[in-house]
Amino acid sequence: MKKGNRRFEGLFLVCLVAGMMLAYAACGDDEPSQVCDPGSTQDCSCGGGRIGVQICESTGLAWGTCENCDCTPNCAGRECGPDPECGALCGTCPVGETCNASGTCDPGTPTWDATRCSSSGGYWAALNLDGGGGGSGCWFAASTDNVACTTVCSGHGLQCKSGNWNDDSSNSICLHFFPTSYPASVNNPEGNPDSPVLITEGGSGCVYRCPLGTSIGSCPAGGTAQQCDFSGNGRTRICVCEP
Repeated sequence: MKKGNRRFEGLFLVCLVAGMMLAYAACGDDEPSQVCDPGSTQDCSCGGGRIGVQICESTGLAWGTCENCDCTPNCAGRECGPDPECGALCGTCPVGETCNASGTCDPGTPTWDATRCSSSGGYWAALNLDGGGGGSGCWFAASTDNVACTTVCSGHGLQCKSGNWNDDSSNSICLHFFPTSYPASVNNPEGNPDSPVLITEGGSGCVYRCPLGTSIGSCPAGGTAQQCDFSGNGRTRICVCEP
């Protein structure tokens, strides 16, 4: 073999050995990554709904075995959330309900709407608040004369809604409850604080209350405020009630 070839082969061997050493060094740097902080803890499942605890190993490369699994869950009187002894799940709540601190499902306060109003025997209609607007509310009519709205509402398990709600100028709410009646031809609106009402005395028909801030017809200057606990002779109150 020629001298030049021997030199080339020697150089090749040197490069090969150096490459192998570098590759070995690179592989030696590929150490396992840490998965947890040594000594830290986390919950773990013991099976059967029980919750235990496991500790991160000193190397930080793995979690230890699940321990404290001998705890007996106590879900007595609870239907949801964790039990107070072991943290085991006692159950879940239906959609729309939340689990409270006592471990029972709480539906919260249902929305007061047309459906609930109707189930309570009421009529869902505009509130006609003084000044305009106000959305809708649940209307009831007294079954007899001279009964205040506080009494009318309590008879349905509700309370009289505060504020200056009113019938409209066509007396449509009164006529809903008393369809054979008619809007009064005089003093409609009127200045009594129990209006809107059906005036049965003398067959005067439906009237609504003089709205605050107005002076319509025979209304007193500035109108009249509604009063839940007011009642009068020969008058059937029409009331707005709420939970």
